[in-house]
Amino acid sequence: MWGRKKNEQGGPPFSQLADNIGGLALEPAFPSSSFPSTPLGGGGLDAAPPSLRETVKKRLLNDMIRNFAGEAAGVVMLVDSFTVRILSSVCKMSELLDENIHLVENITMKAPNGEYLRRQAMPAMTAVYFITPTVESVNRFIADYRDKKRPMYAGCHLFFTSRLSDALLGKIKASSAIGRVAGFKEINIELACTESHAFVFDSPHSLATLFAPEENPSATEAKVQEQHRLAANIATLCVTLGELPHVRHANRPVATSVASILQNKLDELTRAGIGFPSRVQSDAERPTLLVLDRSCDPLSPLLHEFTYQAMVHDLLPVQEERYHYHYVGNKNQRLDKEVLLNDTDPLWARLRHLHIADLGQLLHTEYTQFVADHPEAAKLTKAGGEKDLKAMTEGLRGMPKFQEQSSRYSLHMSITEELMKKYRLSELDRVALLEQAMATGEDASARPYRSALADLRGLLEQGDLPLSPEDKIRLLMIYLITQEGIKQDERRQLIQLAGISPEDQVAILNLFYLNVTLVQGTAGKKKPPQQKKAGQGADSSYEVSRYAPPLKRVVEESLTVGLPASDYPFVRPPAALSGSAGAGNGTSARGVKGTGGGVPATGRRLIVIMLGGASYSELRSMHEVSRAHGREILFGATAMLTPQTFLLGLKDMKQLEALV
Repeated sequence: MWGRKKNEQGGPPFSQLADNIGGLALEPAFPSSSFPSTPLGGGGLDAAPPSLRETVKKRLLNDMIRNFAGEAAGVVMLVDSFTVRILSSVCKMSELLDENIHLVENITMKAPNGEYLRRQAMPAMTAVYFITPTVESVNRFIADYRDKKRPMYAGCHLFFTSRLSDALLGKIKASSAIGRVAGFKEINIELACTESHAFVFDSPHSLATLFAPEENPSATEAKVQEQHRLAANIATLCVTLGELPHVRHANRPVATSVASILQNKLDELTRAGIGFPSRVQSDAERPTLLVLDRSCDPLSPLLHEFTYQAMVHDLLPVQEERYHYHYVGNKNQRLDKEVLLNDTDPLWARLRHLHIADLGQLLHTEYTQFVADHPEAAKLTKAGGEKDLKAMTEGLRGMPKFQEQSSRYSLHMSITEELMKKYRLSELDRVALLEQAMATGEDASARPYRSALADLRGLLEQGDLPLSPEDKIRLLMIYLITQEGIKQDERRQLIQLAGISPEDQVAILNLFYLNVTLVQGTAGKKKPPQQKKAGQGADSSYEVSRYAPPLKRVVEESLTVGLPASDYPFVRPPAALSGSAGAGNGTSARGVKGTGGGVPATGRRLIVIMLGGASYSELRSMHEVSRAHGREILFGATAMLTPQTFLLGLKDMKQLEALV
């Protein structure tokens, strides 16, 4: 099913699972509580505390929330669509209640009809606004105090995620709301923690905005504004960490522009007298911040990935970590449940990077052992049978914890079964083998792969193969990205053979704006480097998982031999390099211009930013590199990409005329 597993004998790659192993069919319940932690190599990053999530939480508590512990009537907190993600990524509602925050409401939430949701007025309570400095959020704040006689809240305190523009500040001063403002602060936090060492800037439209062609002044202005906005987002990360990093970037237009703007913003913050950076460090102690963009690698977001987290986001309807699914209850009734697939579930955090072929057997084995370790509680869940009083007492004592942990296993066994079902029905093994051969340049036996066109034609011509339109588009894109010397007629024929609609052809053609050569002989374009060696993927022992994202190699080199300054220049070289030449001119580690020598990352942590979005395979690879080298890596992106959102972003870049 997954291809042979090299250097290993016996045993099927996957064991069938049932939703109610051992007769148990328990309702999934997910309060955050302790869970047995077994190191499997698939959990969180092994890094020195505090994590980024802990740092963000501490700043929010100390710089904002705990200022209102003395409010006798409690406090209502008002957030917008982004700050609610920032807050919820680090704090639970129970923790906010403990901090005297009695209610949290989203002022930018809209009803299905497009109108803002109406909120209940609480004129006796103090309001704390934690919002982004945008026109919409400021307007919503002002609207709460438009009626001077009946304001929504009593006195209010304003906390902005980053600098408020002079125009918006003037708008607040000119409004009736100004009389209610008791405090104002810019706290410089504009990121949402998706994991303890990973974050997003919540910019799903950045891919299209950053890489769209500048055909008119408005498109150019939109791109420049987005670059400045993202640079400001990254600057708030540096403020949160209290560190002034060395800024490096890939030699690509988008990464270069954002890195340059970021350096200017960091310089402004350093001069602003806000205590940034929080400590003085030598060049060797300062962390390195590496800015990359999606044009460095348009391939990774398209490939089918078969580790648990990536497969879930590719094949299942997960929205902002929420998954809605069905299960059978104890009375054989069909029930619905919505769960969060994130670090609040310790089992998810521990298993998310395992290959799906290994995960099924592991869950079966662990759950069987878990039931064996809790026999009295397990007996109580089964109908019938005699139970003495002592056994019942012992069983009841352990029931809450038993049910919670059983529910977690039940959920993940159910998800695993659903993923395997989709894998089999879609015959993804055949699709993935072709993808891997094209991406790595080698077949499963490590021989050079030269039959991509014939194999792709053969796959597309098979009428009995249940290829979805999306899978066909992905295969064509992978072919265009990885193969050299493609003729225009050949490309047209493949598109016709696949039956790609004119609307979807736009996404394929827009690969051009991610530096992909679409026509043989196109001048000035260079394809991303292909994998030179197979066997470095999530689990290279499986033929369908041999490819490793180029980002993994880049970060490994950054931590070891160092990246060449010619390909990854500094915006402002450290003192050891600046004597020979300025930023971006190819200065090597020895200060010799143009040698391309490696410059290793400095400091105890490396910060990596992917503009245009990152794939889940890249996120997993950052965990792997961090564990392998014992270095802390903070990985951030404008958004986490699924193949579906990547295709949508490509469509939005530019509307082109279809080929067929």
